[in-house]
Amino acid sequence: MHLANNVDCSALITAWNPRSVSQSERINRASQERLERELTEMGFTLLAAFRADPSGAWPGEPGVLVLGLSRHEAERVGRSFGQLAIVWSGETAVPELVVLGPNG
Repeated sequence: MHLANNVDCSALITAWNPRSVSQSERINRASQERLERELTEMGFTLLAAFRADPSGAWPGEPGVLVLGLSRHEAERVGRSFGQLAIVWSGETAVPELVVLGPNG
């Protein structure tokens, strides 16, 4: 994915259910639209994504794969949307769970 898009990093981010507190679909969709608008205005290419809990205990959440987003910037964006974690991939394209902490 990185080579095909001429980037050396990417991040998977969602704006749904900040701090793992369930929100209404209306609130989640509005937050996700705001996230996508902010990232697009920053000039990033976004690919639709879906984050799923492998155990099935938590409902899946739409998100975006942001091509070319540095780890530092990905952490900042994740925190600004109240996320406890993001997934980031560097030059090796190996996904890494980055825990942002309970304070987002």
